[in-house]
Amino acid sequence: MNAQHNMQAYLVRFRVSKELVGIYVCSTRRDLFALVDELLDPFECEFAAIGEGGFHWTGEAQEICMPWHTKTVENILSFEGCEPTESWGDKLWGHDKVIWNKFKDRDNWKHKPVDKSSLKKVM
Repeated sequence: MNAQHNMQAYLVRFRVSKELVGIYVCSTRRDLFALVDELLDPFECEFAAIGEGGFHWTGEAQEICMPWHTKTVENILSFEGCEPTESWGDKLWGHDKVIWNKFKDRDNWKHKPVDKSSLKKVM
């Protein structure tokens, strides 16, 4: 029987500068830690659950080149004219309050198995 994973969207930023790192979608905080750890030290970051939302393009429809593995992201999809939905935009620009969390206790996060099959990164 296939187990269902509830996915959650998270906003991640640097703790000190508050500079945005990215938006990630995954089923657990441990998976979020693994995704952030691919790029930088998660202990330099904080994260907030941002709920339902997404991005949409306000201009003309774009052709998406496939297969993805043969091209760079820049050649596949342009984010020009891309805007967040109202719910995510309000959180991104600080109009809605979000609760920021830190990855605490380094020993609790290291050397634990991560279910990579449930990971999904939002670009």
